[in-house]
Amino acid sequence: MITIVPWEKRANQAFTLGYKYESEFHGCGQCVVAATSEALGIFDDQVFISATGLCGGIGLDTNNTCSAFSGGVLVLGMVIGRRREQFDDDRENKYLNFKLVQKLQQRFEDKYCTTNCRKIHKKLFGREFDMRLKEEREAFEAAGGHGTNGCSLVVANASRWVAEIIAETFT
Repeated sequence: MITIVPWEKRANQAFTLGYKYESEFHGCGQCVVAATSEALGIFDDQVFISATGLCGGIGLDTNNTCSAFSGGVLVLGMVIGRRREQFDDDRENKYLNFKLVQKLQQRFEDKYCTTNCRKIHKKLFGREFDMRLKEEREAFEAAGGHGTNGCSLVVANASRWVAEIIAETFT
């Protein structure tokens, strides 16, 4: 019998929630924020609300950073980031955050060869989509955008990776 340590359980929960939320509600960045912060027990409604505009490669312009990656960056910042009360001199937290973000970026690069939304679409679906256009959103859905191997899986992976990176850093 395999014993799952609490961090593995949290990472698995983040994966499951990320997949569920993206499949049901869409909005990659918000789904990563919700899934990961819930699994870690640090949910913050203001961060969740702030992630609204990340959707579809930021504001549906898929020629930007993948929203799942951006949502992951927000959660990493919730855990370790520069504090307002030390805005002028919080280098330790700032640079630790950069290190964690770079780890997340490397996982995206290893899996998808990019952190760009359109390029991830191209890798997953064989073509790019401009989510600002209704017909492109419809084509994205028809191609399986929120299907088994689509963006729901990207969100699930990002959610798991964020939880794993935090665990690797703090345990």
